[in-house]
Amino acid sequence: MKTIFFFITLIGGLFLSSCSEKKTALKDEVMAIHDSIMPRMSELMDLQETLTLELTQTDSLLAAHPADSALISRQSQLQRLIANLKGADQAMMHWMHEYNADTLTKLEAKQADLYLQNQKKAIETVRDQMQKSITDAQTFRP
Repeated sequence: MKTIFFFITLIGGLFLSSCSEKKTALKDEVMAIHDSIMPRMSELMDLQETLTLELTQTDSLLAAHPADSALISRQSQLQRLIANLKGADQAMMHWMHEYNADTLTKLEAKQADLYLQNQKKAIETVRDQMQKSITDAQTFRP
């Protein structure tokens, strides 16, 4: 009887350990994605500032030449690029505000796994949005 109890306890312990390791690995993946894109926030802000200055100059030129189709197109592109950069910044801020690692300690294993899977998808979306907005802004040629 003691042997059966020992094996049940051992198997249960191994299962809990396995679940805990899986949760830790997934949590580490989520944070690794976050940590890989967080340094790019300053780049994103610098691009936003540069393009805003470009937009101000374009607006001034457009005031002097309101029918210039090239300036109208440039203005539209700059507005779109700036909006995309701001959107990426807001998406990152929103994700960071919503992500709560403390929640994991209060959830059962399946719920914690689902929470982390959803957070991984969310931060991957933020990463993709940031990368695209930065690349688009960098490739814009005035």
